[in-house]
Amino acid sequence: MPFIGDQGWFYLSARDMLLTGNIPLVGITSSHTWLHQGPLWTYMLAGALFISNFHPVSGAILTSLIGLGTILLIYRIGSEFFSKNLGLIAALLYATSPLVIIHARMPYHTSPVPFFASLLIYSLIKTIKGNSNWFPIAVLSISLLYNFELATVVFIPVVLFFLIIGYVRKEKWFIKILTKKNILLSVFALLMPMIPIVVYDFGHGFPQTLKFGAWFIYKGFQLIGIIEKPATEPFFEIVKFFMNKVSMLIFAPNHFISVGVLAAALFVPAVSAWKKKSLFSPLTVIFTFTTIGIIGFFAANAKSEAYLPMLFPGITLLVTFAIYSLFINKTYAMLVITAISAINLMFIVQNNYLIGRSPGYGPSLTMRINGVEKILKQVGVKKYNIEGKGPGSEFESFTMNYEYLLWWKGNPPSHELQNLIFVIEEKQSQINARIK
Repeated sequence: MPFIGDQGWFYLSARDMLLTGNIPLVGITSSHTWLHQGPLWTYMLAGALFISNFHPVSGAILTSLIGLGTILLIYRIGSEFFSKNLGLIAALLYATSPLVIIHARMPYHTSPVPFFASLLIYSLIKTIKGNSNWFPIAVLSISLLYNFELATVVFIPVVLFFLIIGYVRKEKWFIKILTKKNILLSVFALLMPMIPIVVYDFGHGFPQTLKFGAWFIYKGFQLIGIIEKPATEPFFEIVKFFMNKVSMLIFAPNHFISVGVLAAALFVPAVSAWKKKSLFSPLTVIFTFTTIGIIGFFAANAKSEAYLPMLFPGITLLVTFAIYSLFINKTYAMLVITAISAINLMFIVQNNYLIGRSPGYGPSLTMRINGVEKILKQVGVKKYNIEGKGPGSEFESFTMNYEYLLWWKGNPPSHELQNLIFVIEEKQSQINARIK
């Protein structure tokens, strides 16, 4: 499993929470350092570490279980709103996607995002179909998604869009959610996960709520051209990064085929939804969430993989729908999905889950533990420091994964300056730790 420095940040935060009793109100800083992710992943990870006596693999077991729940939700969306066969092959495609598998095995704050994105889609469709009891769950999903990854706020305008149209058209499903019970439950569902963040905001000038909301609107104005954008990474580089990751999501061995399938996954559902003239169909809801999510990714102007998990469910369902629709004989569609899944599985196993490869996810947890044990053999009982070198070492979290593992193994690095300093450098599958 991957165990990068940012993961180490959460492990240290969860450890300190258990050992000191001090509950963190926010998580790790985002790409904009004045903003933090929510603290919910720290709380969940703390539970896993408590049960496992701080074993680092426990976090991956937790996210893997959440990933299994996502597969079930994908199946429910596909089978309940389309057909049982479509639900089965959508679940198969999702469960065997290399990018999905890698993220499900990575204990990180973005790993639960696909589950709650799927739950949001499912609960909103159920609401639109007339089951108003699901609306508070949709609201809860939004609040939880914000806790795990700030970028998921792009889904809020999607929900508001359907609510506003429902209000204007006086749709029956919209009227049904306007009960006192539903409104109270929805307010509770929205605010409950936000309590730590609101408490934090009161003491720090409201960066997580009011300032973030203003910044989000500002970015929206930049997107539509009202406000000039600052210099960012070349758009071509963002597109290239996105297509590479989409390839890992859909059909890892071939970028060209993946891009073609993605194009079909956006075109076929769009045409189908247009022909049916149904704004509130399940297909339209999934298509809207996915396209707005993609637009949000490009609006962020950053080559960040953290923004992608929110797109996993929608893209998978649209790809499945497109392939299923293009074949008159549905058996052929099922065979195509099965073939894609089998090839993806072979790719991910043959390439060792992209561990220790370039581009990839760095050394595995086992490799890092081996590196830590070599340091401890040289240290003995002495006090020492660690520092990073090479790509990524400019970030404060670069050595935090090693700090956690060294603590777990019984001799953590000192936070005071020592004469003995180990310099840690990573090169794909190798970890070099030498005395400075």
